[in-house]
Amino acid sequence: LAVHLDFDSLILRPMDDLFDVMLRKQKDDKVAESLAVAKLTRSKPVDFSRPIDAAFTRDYNSVKKPRPDSPVGYQGGFLVIRPSLAVLERYRTILQRGEFNLNPRTGWGNKFGNFYGDATFQGILPYYYEDVAPG
Repeated sequence: LAVHLDFDSLILRPMDDLFDVMLRKQKDDKVAESLAVAKLTRSKPVDFSRPIDAAFTRDYNSVKKPRPDSPVGYQGGFLVIRPSLAVLERYRTILQRGEFNLNPRTGWGNKFGNFYGDATFQGILPYYYEDVAPG
């Protein structure tokens, strides 16, 4: 796994449960029990029978006009991913095609934009993990 933390991050408890889930070190029936964050009210349902390739936090403060259906970027200070050459190649293809729409600023795939950091990985990550390769 690769973990990205901003220098000003503060980790208040161990992340072993998250790492174990992503590395599939637990049986599927024990996974949901051990990862309490997946039960939070704002969390999207997690299918623990499939590999988890990325863990992140959303940046709700970056949305200019928050609505329940507003696209929300990922917070740039915390990200855990399972590195993959296939995913890297898909990212490269997305970047080479220039799938970020600037005028009007609708962002990646015409739906992940118009929030702080939308042109950076804070915008392309939700586009990739929620639109290109959801799950």
